[in-house]
Amino acid sequence: MNVRGLKAELQVRLNDAIVKGVPLVNNSNENIANVAGDAFSPGAYWEELECDGEYVLDEIPNGFHVPTVPAGEVPTVRKRNYRQNFDRMGFTGVTWVPKLQRNGRIANKKGQVEFEQKAHSETTVNINFIHKNNLNL
Repeated sequence: MNVRGLKAELQVRLNDAIVKGVPLVNNSNENIANVAGDAFSPGAYWEELECDGEYVLDEIPNGFHVPTVPAGEVPTVRKRNYRQNFDRMGFTGVTWVPKLQRNGRIANKKGQVEFEQKAHSETTVNINFIHKNNLNL
């Protein structure tokens, strides 16, 4: 069953499933191969996390709303803290960046900018976009 789509469409499907009495996934602790869905690694499974009981104070300034809560609606579930920490791999990518000359400038003696590929872990300028749209640095 596809779980991707528009929020309103998914809500209608959820309500239909509730009306029809569709059973939920078995709540056993047994790890079943790829229960999490095709978008996850083989052997992935869902596990309910135990919260530490503390609620997160979620103050929202007047006139603003949380992006996941439609305007005019009030979130009915209060957020809680959990003890589990998850390690995420650091982002690394390779991109074209202007090559720095010995004098610290990006242009060589002829006034031309040379580019080299470098690994990065933060946002960098998309050189291909710059050239494609006839922009300059």
